[in-house]
Amino acid sequence: MKQKVLEHMKQTNLERLKGWPGIIFYCPVEEAENPAVKAICTAVNADVGNLMAEHKVPFQIAKSSFDRHFLPHMSGRLLLVVDLAATPAGEQPAAISAEVQGLAHYAHAVNWSSELYPESGGKEKSPLEVPQHVDALLWESNFIFATAGDQSTLVERSKAAIEERVRNFLAEFDRINHKR
Repeated sequence: MKQKVLEHMKQTNLERLKGWPGIIFYCPVEEAENPAVKAICTAVNADVGNLMAEHKVPFQIAKSSFDRHFLPHMSGRLLLVVDLAATPAGEQPAAISAEVQGLAHYAHAVNWSSELYPESGGKEKSPLEVPQHVDALLWESNFIFATAGDQSTLVERSKAAIEERVRNFLAEFDRINHKR
């Protein structure tokens, strides 16, 4: 029974990936202050086109945090974000963590619970009733790598782990959109 419930939840989550016209990919290069983060994102951005092409997914790389917020709003595409954190360069022990997230941008999201509590009299509207720009989390995968040595030893491993997660996301995106 538990397995059936988990499978149903997984399928429901996958269904949310259906029908999107493409992907905006963002891994911070320009804004990255940490050299390891900059190196990882530079390498991932160079390879992501091949990953997208394998699955025939239209995509665009967001070059800045402005693009990260603007392009999904203007294109209606899903946002695939790599959010990296790293210990300061030169510190030991060193660690790098990443969240790879598939986000859907909604320009006029209103909390459904606002329907339960209609406005009363002349009071101000509840924030639940005011349309908001939100990024809804549809998919995610995370990792943390650490070493007693320098963080430069974690760069290639982190790049590979991000690309593995992007491949996993694209396989699920492809499967739900093309029923393979």
